[in-house]
Amino acid sequence: MHQFKKLIFIVILCFVTGNLQSDSGRSPLENMDFYCSVSSLNCGICGLNGVLPKSRISGWASIGLLHLRTLEVYDTQVRLSADSKSEFDSRYSVLHGYCSFGGEYGIDHGYAHINSMPNRGIATVDITYGIEDEIDFAFLEERLCQECIGKILAEYQKAGSGKCRNVFLVDFQTMEFYALSESITAFMINNYYFHIDHADGLDRILIVYAPKRH
Repeated sequence: MHQFKKLIFIVILCFVTGNLQSDSGRSPLENMDFYCSVSSLNCGICGLNGVLPKSRISGWASIGLLHLRTLEVYDTQVRLSADSKSEFDSRYSVLHGYCSFGGEYGIDHGYAHINSMPNRGIATVDITYGIEDEIDFAFLEERLCQECIGKILAEYQKAGSGKCRNVFLVDFQTMEFYALSESITAFMINNYYFHIDHADGLDRILIVYAPKRH
């Protein structure tokens, strides 16, 4: 009887230990659900005054940067128009841009230098992240609708816990956004090719408009 009780104890101990180990390796956001009270009309991303509808009104047609701490978008200008003819007729051969994430509010969340050749469909983006470069889900929960924060969470989980920062890519044609995963260096989004060189606190992104040839 004593041996039987000892065996039962060992089995229970192994079961508990196994559960603790599996929980310790799980992302804290892996099974987290967000119940946002913000309506889609008031969402900081897709709402009436959200950053993506404003970008559509501005006529941005290609790929942009979405900063999740300031809820601002920036155009990479890899294309200036969805119309191929007007794009190739563009007088702009080289464009240079600079954006300070939160700089106008006196907050340093990093910055980006953007160099593009829209008549060739090429852009490079050099991102320097601020000290607080992690995604603040508590901040987003107060400002985004359920659908938008769900998309961000899905991208966060797909990239891996702690392996993406608070700057996402945006396709202005589809209004979808994508994480810059630290474990991925090259990928396609629709008609765009991306190559990313990751460094400590830095990302250098090459964007090429590369539609299929017919």
